[in-house]
Formats: sequence, C-alpha cells, structure tokens
Amino acid sequence: MVNPCSFHGLNSQSHAVDFLYYSLTTITTTGYGDIYPLTKTAKVITSIEIVLGASARYFMKWWGKGSREGIKMEFLAL
Repeated sequence: MVNPCSFHGLNSQSHAVDFLYYSLTTITTTGYGDIYPLTKTAKVITSIEIVLGASARYFMKWWGKGSREGIKMEFLAL
C-alpha cells in the first residue's frame, strides 16, 4: 500500500474510506483536486487509474453503441 503522506489531503490518520474516495474520483475522471499525488509512485498509480477509468468509459460507450446497432439490425431483419 502507498504511504498516505504520498498524497496531499491525506495523512497517517487517514482511513480506508479516504483512499476509496480518491480512487473513485480518479477512476471516474471527476478529480475534485482535494487529494492529489505528491510522490512518483503515487503519480504512477494515479496515472494507471486514470487510464483504466478512461478505457472503461470508452469500452462501455463502444459496447453500448454496438448493442443498439445489433438490436436495430435484428428488428430490420424481421
């Protein structure tokens, strides 16, 4: 686990909920700016979360679009 002091807005008294909050705001690309990485390790982990969040969003958008087109084609085939 990363040291809580690797992030601005967290300290050694931070709770697991604080880490979950940071991860969710990062992976959903919301990023309020109240907690942000300070060390290289924390920045790498944050970058990975951002890429995963953006990729998941893109995949879900792509998958949803493909599903609708498939339904349209099935309907037209009737």
